[in-house]
Amino acid sequence: MEAPWLYTHLLGVALFVGGVCTASICRHAANSMSKPSDIAMILGVARKAAPLVAFGLIVVLISGCMLVDHEYSFSEAWVIAALSLVVWMLIVGGVAGRSDRKTRELAEAECDNVTVSDQLTTRLHDKVTISLNISMIVAIIIILALMVWKPA
Repeated sequence: MEAPWLYTHLLGVALFVGGVCTASICRHAANSMSKPSDIAMILGVARKAAPLVAFGLIVVLISGCMLVDHEYSFSEAWVIAALSLVVWMLIVGGVAGRSDRKTRELAEAECDNVTVSDQLTTRLHDKVTISLNISMIVAIIIILALMVWKPA
């Protein structure tokens, strides 16, 4: 009976990871763009990945909880660690997402400019936002490792 939940969980993981990776790649690509209109366009693509991330996360959490309920325990260390990292990603994603939205809005406002303003460059190269985005990728890798190896 766990097979449908497992397949649903894997589908959710694919949607979630795909959405996060799409948004991260777009965010990284925006750093190398030389025109505000290009930056606005690529950050707009990243914005379109947000519903994919949200839907994937909902599917992952529901199906993952069903799998844990059937085969494991919510008191196991790897389950607690994975859920803690999901909470971390929700918080970080909210903060980094707001920052990226403001960057996109600034790029959209500068679309008529030929060059990127200093303010937009500063927002694109913001070390805090970049670090938060990297921490989400690291958290995903750790969660995937926890799901595969389930350490005691």
